[in-house]
Amino acid sequence: RNNFTSFSTSGQPGNGWGISTRGLDILAITSPKLQELQVSECKFSCSALLKLAEACDLRLLNIDGCEQVDDACLAAVARVSLNLRDLRLQGCFRITDLGISELATHCCRLQWLDMGDCAKVTDHGLQALAEN
Repeated sequence: RNNFTSFSTSGQPGNGWGISTRGLDILAITSPKLQELQVSECKFSCSALLKLAEACDLRLLNIDGCEQVDDACLAAVARVSLNLRDLRLQGCFRITDLGISELATHCCRLQWLDMGDCAKVTDHGLQALAEN
């Protein structure tokens, strides 16, 4: 085990180089103190991201450009990331109002949310955020 509280890497836009499912699995096992994870433009499974979120008390999560992240993935992570304060979803084009509603319901401490290029999020998603 290590004492990492922050981990940051990024893949290359369009080809998903960078940390993978295996890398998230390793972090989940070895880094229980992790609070900040920045893995933009990386390719990994939702189950690996969820496993890491369950193992750590994430405060910041940057998954900009992680095209595999959808509403179900966001909802599952939101349900176990109750202390999440900063979430970056720019370019996660599979996210819709449904995922944002789940986020609003479970992540009450959220202070920063970047949804740039999340074209499927509408006024309904923003309303859910405003009401919770």
